[in-house]
Amino acid sequence: QLNYRLNGLSATDEVHIRITDLQGRLVKVLGTLPAMGQLALSDLTDGLYLVHFQTGQNNFTSRILLQQY
Repeated sequence: QLNYRLNGLSATDEVHIRITDLQGRLVKVLGTLPAMGQLALSDLTDGLYLVHFQTGQNNFTSRILLQQY
């Protein structure tokens, strides 16, 4: 699981979340979720991913390294 929280937003604000690989291929769309929470990523293979957060006019991207145990 990935815990996330977007600074400057309240926990009740909504964000659209999608995940791509480093080549820009869309691997998962999580839809609209609260600005703070957890993402289940057990269906993804180990590797580097970009998590894209979109909130109205603002976009945030975070790089993650996924290693399943």
